[in-house]
Amino acid sequence: MVHHDLFFREPRGRRQGLACAGTPQEAETVRRDDAPPRWIADVVRQPLANVKGGLSASSAGKVRDFLDENFSRKLAISEMAAVCGLSSYHFVRAFSRTFGMPPHQYILDLRLDFAERLLAESSLAIADIAHLSGFSSQS
Repeated sequence: MVHHDLFFREPRGRRQGLACAGTPQEAETVRRDDAPPRWIADVVRQPLANVKGGLSASSAGKVRDFLDENFSRKLAISEMAAVCGLSSYHFVRAFSRTFGMPPHQYILDLRLDFAERLLAESSLAIADIAHLSGFSSQS
């Protein structure tokens, strides 16, 4: 089985790596030191340009900034849609086409990435990190 450790420092990449590896033991063979820098996750979350049926560049930037600032709290689709001036239905479709994932997955990835950074760079309790990251529990 061929393994590629691209994005292994990022939550989504680690989950994908585990899926490719088959078992957590196989995934552990990937050395974290070989992983690329953190900026790659930011590149992955960049909106696709000129996607038919997607958000305009302006709306994509507004909603990305809004989510970057508010991911740790409960967010309603209608609130995100209002940032772009769209209905909830149209927003979800356009967001998914633009970012390659639905809004809830994008927010989950932001939360997981933030929690991982806090786990690595702080001495906060796991329950506190979960709360600060927008999760309702530490599980």
